Amino acid sequence: PELYTAAIFPEVPTVLDSLKGTYKVGVFSQGLPTWQRKKLDLAGLTPLFDQELLFIAQRKTTTAYLEKLPRPCIIIDDNQEVITRLQNQPDIAPIFLDRPQTSGISTSIANLTQVLELV
Repeated sequence: PELYTAAIFPEVPTVLDSLKGTYKVGVFSQGLPTWQRKKLDLAGLTPLFDQELLFIAQRKTTTAYLEKLPRPCIIIDDNQEVITRLQNQPDIAPIFLDRPQTSGISTSIANLTQVLELV
């Protein structure tokens, strides 16, 4: 657990806790669902998410999988290809988490704290 807790960015628990008070907060992740959930548990983040909003798939941007997401929604992702794929989806507002701020994308943020300014 210590390794997973140390691996998350310092603002993550505070921002998620703050958002959870007003918004439903979920996970949109790619990978093996069992392992991704285990990582959330080990990092102590699971209680910060609405359990009915855990969307984890091996290929998260397939059309069939995107249709499962509740709409409207905001998705924050650090993969520019994912953001590009989501930009044309109705009722999805993608935000690029561009920590080094090198993309030039207008809807990008450098850290999760900036989400609080947007919502």
